[in-house]
Amino acid sequence: FSHVSTVMNVFVLLLTKPDLTYTDQKPAVPLISPDRLQFFEYESVSVSCEEDKEVKAWRVRRKLHKTSSANDSDACSVPAASCSIQYAFESHSGEYWCENHEGEKSRALNISVTAGSVILDVSAQPVKEGSTVTLKCIQEDTEEPNFETNYKNHRH
Repeated sequence: FSHVSTVMNVFVLLLTKPDLTYTDQKPAVPLISPDRLQFFEYESVSVSCEEDKEVKAWRVRRKLHKTSSANDSDACSVPAASCSIQYAFESHSGEYWCENHEGEKSRALNISVTAGSVILDVSAQPVKEGSTVTLKCIQEDTEEPNFETNYKNHRH
């Protein structure tokens, strides 16, 4: 249990680290649906980029942790405003970000797909430092949290 708590504290630190390299005109992060960073194999995952007020067209881009010919033809292999992976596999794990034709990039999100039986359910959206974050573990097939804790300022 203490190991899980330590891992979650590190995860919260990563979520709350401010990123000052992006302007207000760029999307902060891609939008992930369902709104989390970890997924079970065979789940559907959608990634999209919001359009800004200018005419810049943002496209979903990615860099997979492992290259696989099976992913070469899925919906996210071609840059587009959004993409959906109907059946995610571990080989879909990697960095996903938004990029426009001028080469401007949003912050990347690390999406992880596992064949395991438990994942961490936490929002993919940025969290302001000092905010309360609820972390839940989801067991495959049940979608019911079996552990929940609230964190604020690195304390629970």
